[in-house]
Amino acid sequence: MRQDLSVVMAGVGARVMMPDWVENLPANRRFNRARAAVRATIEDAVDKLQAERHASGDNSAGDMLSMLLRAT
Repeated sequence: MRQDLSVVMAGVGARVMMPDWVENLPANRRFNRARAAVRATIEDAVDKLQAERHASGDNSAGDMLSMLLRAT
């Protein structure tokens, strides 16, 4: 996760300035793979937390992810 997040953070600024045709360059494919891995990790964490909250019936956890999920 740390390495993937590093690739994503390094690529965000540069990506804003790039034209669409540059999407298939090796650096962009690496960025896309890293972004997908980060998203999958986050989605897994959200799914696990929601399953735990549903099983326990407790929606009052004070961790950051729980607060973000409760936000409207």
